[in-house]
Amino acid sequence: MRPTRTLALLAFLIPWGEGIAQDLVITNARIIDGAGQTIEEGSVVIMEGRISSISADPVEAGDATVIDAQGMTVLPGLIDAHRHDLLGSVQAFAELANDADLAEATEREAPASMQALLAEGFTTVMMPGLFLSAGADVRRRLERGETAGPRLLFAGPGFTAPDDFPARGMVCGDNAYCSDRVAYQVTDPAVARAHVRSLAEAGVDAIKVFVDAEGADLGDEVFAAITEEADAQGLSTYLHAHRVEDMLDGVRLGADRLVHTPSDTLIEDGPGARLLRERGVAIATTASYTAPAFAEALGFPYSAGARHERLLQNVRHLMDEGVVVAFGTDSPDLIRPMVEIEELSRVLEPEEVIATLTRNAALFLGLEDEIGTIEPGKAADLVIIDGDPLADVSDLAHVEVVIRDGRVVVDNR
Repeated sequence: MRPTRTLALLAFLIPWGEGIAQDLVITNARIIDGAGQTIEEGSVVIMEGRISSISADPVEAGDATVIDAQGMTVLPGLIDAHRHDLLGSVQAFAELANDADLAEATEREAPASMQALLAEGFTTVMMPGLFLSAGADVRRRLERGETAGPRLLFAGPGFTAPDDFPARGMVCGDNAYCSDRVAYQVTDPAVARAHVRSLAEAGVDAIKVFVDAEGADLGDEVFAAITEEADAQGLSTYLHAHRVEDMLDGVRLGADRLVHTPSDTLIEDGPGARLLRERGVAIATTASYTAPAFAEALGFPYSAGARHERLLQNVRHLMDEGVVVAFGTDSPDLIRPMVEIEELSRVLEPEEVIATLTRNAALFLGLEDEIGTIEPGKAADLVIIDGDPLADVSDLAHVEVVIRDGRVVVDNR
């Protein structure tokens, strides 16, 4: 069901524009640094928006604000590497008739969506495949302090074969306004390159390519042109595909990231994991979209049980093979991130789930030098959890404090 957004849910969110980076000392905390180390009782010092030090010993607070985290756990800020939140439900896409509709829907839905993610401990989110104007508008509002929320990265319209997903199907249906803006339907390599350049100029963080329906063919020449031009523009190419064969073909043609874990067959039956590991291709989990909760939220009968089990087995195998597996929900706001966490916990240990949410997701986004682990010099993106998620991963739902860039932006204490 669609979550109810109430004033009570958002009351503890501090308006982003009113916050300033604070000098903070978090004391008496269990610290999970995201890089595989845990301090059972330690301190984190934050100065000028950056992590200054981590210590197992008491530290002098000086003039800094002290947060006593006794009985709590400090983690790197959580990261969702694949989400779709800005316009509310998926069905809203097919209801857009013009630019005014899009602007109105963005203004109506995006602030609460961003604030809800922040309240759940997410300090960074990537939305690959998005209306260009919506992504740019929301990021501008976040940067100006007009809206509280995570750091937002986005890809604009993706690239797809004519009449293929998402220009057709459950996202846009027969809505021409939607299909013309959610994806470029390309057949010409030169046209594809021009679109990549225009997206780079517009400030997107990645280029997305869709290979979805059986029989649809973007074509190797067009695909390669997209990945080559993206690389020339300093952008990674994200591939949306669900079949192992399509994913591996895309990687061979230059795709840098896979935004779904495959569900058609077990990847361990072939050389897939080795190819991804050797080429440094990270993959997002997206177990939510085949989970029962996804079908229930959208009002569909659930029929993806076998696919869901294969997807989870593939997550386990890819982790075992050393592929970077990153947390990604592929969900609109009616599916909360805890669904993904709970599904992943069926096949991953708590420390592995936390790795997908932190270090691995930062690696997926190419932001590992800035976020994803608690290390001196990195951005002070932190979440304080009531409980011990290493003992019970469901404790990740118990968010007490969220700090983004050294600012306390959520305080539930």
